[in-house]
Amino acid sequence: MKKTGNGLPETCVDNLVRIRRGEVAYERVKGIDASLIDQPISEILEDSSSDAERQIEIFEPRVDVDSVECTGEEGGGNFNFDISIHRS
Repeated sequence: MKKTGNGLPETCVDNLVRIRRGEVAYERVKGIDASLIDQPISEILEDSSSDAERQIEIFEPRVDVDSVECTGEEGGGNFNFDISIHRS
């Protein structure tokens, strides 16, 4: 969480895709599927993008998703999201 601005829809989307599923008490379905983390980047790009889009649609109704693209490098174990949204 950030020090300020946590109520902004854009910040909430950013926080949402940084959470791993099962990490939030009483909201066990919130967040990105943790099983994607240890997979090769070539296998998770499409799955993680659709998972992130679904999470945003469910948990952040104040925005509409234009596009979600997952990027990362093979062997690094990290991936990032490039998300384009607009307020509803």
